[in-house]
Amino acid sequence: MAADNQPVVVELFTSQGCSSCPPANANLISLSQRDDVLVLSFAVTDWDYLGWKDSFGRPEYTDRRRIYEPALGQRGPFSPQMVVNGTTTAVGTISPKSSG
Repeated sequence: MAADNQPVVVELFTSQGCSSCPPANANLISLSQRDDVLVLSFAVTDWDYLGWKDSFGRPEYTDRRRIYEPALGQRGPFSPQMVVNGTTTAVGTISPKSSG
């Protein structure tokens, strides 16, 4: 567990139309094996307009990620994206470091 006994929360925003997302999903599965990490996965609809309709994508998940953009200093979304504890972002294929 982290220093304050709270798990590190890792959110993965992914899409079926994203060629880098399967490795990010594997990374998330690996992180889920840790006792000090809580993982969440959200399928977004960002790329549906390009004809890559994500059958799991939900607009509310896309909206959830967009809420993070200003706080994270982003000008737009990317996939696969991990958000760690709501304060740090990384490409989903890169394993985030946790404190503790």
